[in-house]
Amino acid sequence: MSHPGLHGPFHTGIVVDDLAEAMATYGTAFGLEWALPKHSTHPLRTERGLLPRDTWVTFSLEGPHHLELLEHADSTAYDHLPGAPRINHLGYWSDDLPVEIARLEAAGLRCRLHGESPDGWLSRFAYLEDPQSSMFVELVDAELRGEFNAWWSGTGEPPPSAPGRSFPVRGLLGGDTSA
Repeated sequence: MSHPGLHGPFHTGIVVDDLAEAMATYGTAFGLEWALPKHSTHPLRTERGLLPRDTWVTFSLEGPHHLELLEHADSTAYDHLPGAPRINHLGYWSDDLPVEIARLEAAGLRCRLHGESPDGWLSRFAYLEDPQSSMFVELVDAELRGEFNAWWSGTGEPPPSAPGRSFPVRGLLGGDTSA
């Protein structure tokens, strides 16, 4: 089930309290192995402006549908998302982030946060909220697929947090056009 500009879903994101413990639990329970955990501190653009984050993340090596585990050491960028579920999001590859964000917003979803390049443009990924379930859809720039596949296979490092390809789009979050 996909739209022509989206591919997937390719992962389900689960917010956990302790990444190492969750890796052990899910690994034992479901026979999963994990990619090397990645530490990310790149700030995120939110409805409240550019906010810090301190997150550890890993993905199951098994796929094609992966489990993503996230531990937020500093969840400031995510704290404005009230009632966010622990089974947090479905991730889709997107060929064109701005086009898919606009299409999903027209369908009733709401962009709640996204990656931002140093020059203030949309970059790498975006989270859109489904108002019916409070579940999020994460759109990930499809150009990052090779980096993720290398990370998951153990032949490459985790993808960098930023800057990545950027799109000349601002003002996605409630008219916020500040850089």
